[in-house]
Amino acid sequence: MDPIAAYTPTLAVACGAFYSGGPLPEAWTGSFFFTTLKAQHIRRLAFDPDDQTTVTEQEVLFDEEYGRLRDIIQGPDGLLYFTTSNRDGRGSPEFGDDRVLRIAPLALAEDGTPAPTPTTTLPIVGGSNLGTFAAILGIVGAGVLIFASALWLRHGRPQHT
Repeated sequence: MDPIAAYTPTLAVACGAFYSGGPLPEAWTGSFFFTTLKAQHIRRLAFDPDDQTTVTEQEVLFDEEYGRLRDIIQGPDGLLYFTTSNRDGRGSPEFGDDRVLRIAPLALAEDGTPAPTPTTTLPIVGGSNLGTFAAILGIVGAGVLIFASALWLRHGRPQHT
């Protein structure tokens, strides 16, 4: 079986999530988003509705804007959240790294659809290990609790601190 998409040289794909719909552009519904460590971007793959194994569009988002990107997930609010991974010894950390960023509609495009921008940075305490999401739960609230738990569980059994 041939892969649906392949990249040479490697992008160092870290995580992926399907977008099921919500306040982001309707054209993104059903798309697969994945983060890359080496390539330092998010990539969106759109599929043919009649043949889900055929990629009809690829879009690169936030190319080298935030450094190495580790995880992406759709939150309970329908927005996409992603994390940076610049403090793992391979990235170039900036002030405030590592962080959780939210892709949210900022304004409406000319056709009336939301124009997405990731302007919201949510604070994260500690290093880049996703177990540190436990530290932000009290800071950013219950909406992120579900998001953080989903990421945390994805990497193994939760640890209680």
